[in-house]
Amino acid sequence: VKLGKIAIVAIPGEPFNGIGLALKKAVDYDLIMPCCLTNGAEGYFPMSDAYEQGGYEARSSIFKAGVAEIIIETGLKVLKELNK
Repeated sequence: VKLGKIAIVAIPGEPFNGIGLALKKAVDYDLIMPCCLTNGAEGYFPMSDAYEQGGYEARSSIFKAGVAEIIIETGLKVLKELNK
């Protein structure tokens, strides 16, 4: 959702902090608010390096390594499209 120079990015689970930080780097926005558990709770979205480090979230995620990077790539693409 875009409201002027503010965008809300809905993520249907629990994203790792790196996802939000990467999305906030989108150009032409004053504020980007990543929101988790939006329209669902699909589980954890770990960054790729978290799978190598282990930990509860990476071990319990139903997604394979790379899911966070896909969310970032897609989110940035949508944010760019909203600015056209």
